Amino acid sequence: MLKKIRDRGISQSILSASKEDVLTEKIKYYGIDKYFSKIMGLENHYAESKIERGKKWIAELNLNPQ
Repeated sequence: MLKKIRDRGISQSILSASKEDVLTEKIKYYGIDKYFSKIMGLENHYAESKIERGKKWIAELNLNPQ
């Protein structure tokens, strides 16, 4: 499924409340990192929330969430 989505030119990202380094390690372990343009987790549980990270990512992509 991930390959089919990528082959259609649809960009995919992961946004998680998991620690980013642990999340990235797991995604790479399963060999699916190549299907995602961005993998984002929390760098510090006290710094910013998953929602704030998502809003920043949407702003970077110039998307209009509806």
